Amino acid sequence: TISNLNNAGISIDTIDCMDWKTSRNCTITGKANSREQYIDFENTLKGIEGVTSVACTTYTSGAGTTDGLAMFTVNIVCSGGSAVVVTTEATTAETTAAE
Repeated sequence: TISNLNNAGISIDTIDCMDWKTSRNCTITGKANSREQYIDFENTLKGIEGVTSVACTTYTSGAGTTDGLAMFTVNIVCSGGSAVVVTTEATTAETTAAE
Protein backbone atom coordinates (compact mmCIF):
# COMPACT_ATOMS: atom_id res chain seq x y z
CA THR A 1 0.00 0.00 0.00
CA ILE A 2 2.76 2.44 0.91
CA SER A 3 4.55 2.03 -2.41
CA ASN A 4 1.35 2.94 -4.25
CA LEU A 5 0.74 6.18 -2.33
CA ASN A 6 0.69 9.23 -4.53
CA ASN A 7 1.61 12.20 -2.38
CA ALA A 8 2.72 15.33 -4.19
CA GLY A 9 6.21 16.44 -3.25
CA ILE A 10 7.20 13.18 -1.51
CA SER A 11 9.76 10.68 -2.72
CA ILE A 12 10.47 7.50 -0.80
CA ASP A 13 14.11 6.38 -0.78
CA THR A 14 13.89 3.23 1.34
CA ILE A 15 11.36 1.08 3.11
CA ASP A 16 13.07 -1.08 5.73
CA CYS A 17 10.93 -3.80 7.26
CA MET A 18 13.67 -5.65 9.12
CA ASP A 19 12.17 -8.17 11.54
CA TRP A 20 8.72 -7.55 10.00
CA LYS A 21 7.35 -10.98 10.91
CA THR A 22 7.69 -10.40 14.63
CA SER A 23 7.64 -6.64 15.19
CA ARG A 24 5.33 -5.36 12.39
CA ASN A 25 7.62 -2.32 12.43
CA CYS A 26 8.75 -0.50 9.28
CA THR A 27 11.05 2.49 8.75
CA ILE A 28 10.61 4.76 5.74
CA THR A 29 13.19 7.30 4.61
CA GLY A 30 12.59 9.87 1.93
CA LYS A 31 12.52 13.46 0.83
CA ALA A 32 9.84 16.14 0.85
CA ASN A 33 9.48 19.42 -1.00
CA SER A 34 8.02 21.07 2.11
CA ARG A 35 7.02 20.44 5.71
CA GLU A 36 3.34 20.71 4.73
CA GLN A 37 3.73 17.99 2.11
CA TYR A 38 5.49 15.77 4.65
CA ILE A 39 2.64 16.28 7.15
CA ASP A 40 0.12 15.34 4.44
CA PHE A 41 2.15 12.18 3.78
CA GLU A 42 2.23 11.32 7.50
CA ASN A 43 -1.54 11.80 7.73
CA THR A 44 -2.00 9.53 4.70
CA LEU A 45 0.08 6.85 6.46
CA LYS A 46 -2.09 7.18 9.56
CA GLY A 47 -5.17 6.58 7.42
CA ILE A 48 -3.97 3.23 6.03
CA GLU A 49 -5.96 0.30 7.38
CA GLY A 50 -3.80 -1.76 9.74
CA VAL A 51 -1.36 1.04 10.63
CA THR A 52 -1.47 1.45 14.41
CA SER A 53 1.29 4.01 14.92
CA VAL A 54 3.16 6.62 12.86
CA ALA A 55 6.12 8.50 14.35
CA CYS A 56 8.51 10.91 12.66
CA THR A 57 11.98 10.05 13.98
CA THR A 58 13.92 12.66 11.96
CA TYR A 59 13.06 15.62 9.78
CA THR A 60 15.85 17.77 8.40
CA SER A 61 14.99 20.96 6.56
CA GLY A 62 16.21 21.27 3.00
CA ALA A 63 17.28 24.88 3.51
CA GLY A 64 20.82 25.38 2.28
CA THR A 65 21.02 22.03 0.47
CA THR A 66 21.70 21.70 -3.24
CA ASP A 67 18.29 20.27 -4.08
CA GLY A 68 16.34 22.14 -1.36
CA LEU A 69 14.55 18.95 -0.31
CA ALA A 70 13.93 18.04 3.33
CA MET A 71 14.92 14.55 4.46
CA PHE A 72 12.74 12.49 6.78
CA THR A 73 12.58 9.19 8.56
CA VAL A 74 9.25 7.90 9.77
CA ASN A 75 8.54 4.74 11.74
CA ILE A 76 5.26 2.91 11.33
CA VAL A 77 3.84 0.00 13.28
CA CYS A 78 1.15 -2.21 11.84
CA SER A 79 -1.29 -4.63 13.39
CA GLY A 80 -1.11 -8.29 12.64
CA GLY A 81 -0.06 -11.55 14.08
CA SER A 82 3.45 -12.54 14.86
CA ALA A 83 5.19 -15.38 13.09
CA VAL A 84 6.75 -16.45 16.38
CA VAL A 85 5.00 -19.52 17.72
CA VAL A 86 4.92 -19.76 21.48
CA THR A 87 4.88 -23.32 22.71
CA THR A 88 3.84 -24.49 26.11
CA GLU A 89 3.89 -27.90 27.69
CA ALA A 90 0.56 -29.16 28.82
CA THR A 91 0.60 -31.47 31.76
CA THR A 92 -2.22 -33.94 31.69
CA ALA A 93 -2.85 -37.27 33.26
CA GLU A 94 -1.75 -38.96 30.01
CA THR A 95 1.57 -37.13 29.70
CA THR A 96 2.30 -37.59 33.39
CA ALA A 97 1.52 -41.32 33.11
CA ALA A 98 3.75 -41.61 30.03
CA GLU A 99 6.71 -40.17 31.91
